[in-house]
Amino acid sequence: MKFIPNNNQNSIFLSKVLLPLLLLLAGYFYSSPYIAIFLFKSSVEDGKISEAKKYINFPSVRSSFKYQLKSNIDYNLRKNISSEILSEFGYLLLNPVANVFIEKIVDATISPKGLFLLIETGKLSRTDAMGNTLNRDNQDMVEPRINFYYSSFNRFVIATEIQRFSKPIKTIWSREGIFHWKLNSIDMPLEIIN
Repeated sequence: MKFIPNNNQNSIFLSKVLLPLLLLLAGYFYSSPYIAIFLFKSSVEDGKISEAKKYINFPSVRSSFKYQLKSNIDYNLRKNISSEILSEFGYLLLNPVANVFIEKIVDATISPKGLFLLIETGKLSRTDAMGNTLNRDNQDMVEPRINFYYSSFNRFVIATEIQRFSKPIKTIWSREGIFHWKLNSIDMPLEIIN
């Protein structure tokens, strides 16, 4: 004699086991970027840098940060050199110096501690003569307003609104796999370098 479950047993299984399991899985799926950001923040605060590095796509973040920094500095160089003839000559003279400056800022900022500082306060990191990372002084001590939101199914944004900037600093996190997230790029206001 075969045992054939009746509809009542199926509905009990669905309502008591499968439905709660699916809801739990959906909740974890939705909250996975929040969990990744919390784990990144905790790792940096606890000094576990190797653990924090797991949440950063360094080549992508470095590229996006460097491009924006270079564009901003190029714009400011060209804007501040007055005459047209001197403009090109001055730009050719100052551009290599600016590139060294950009590399130092990128090297100091694109690290777990530097990125955490940027996300939390809008400050860029810098290095001293010995290569130690230092924090830049903050012009205002007002708490930033931080918003978290999905921009698409596989992209999550942290937007840090700081009073002295015209637009927020946005860090874009991308889904890797089903539950893992990594910081993928940064969108900065133009005034951040000033």
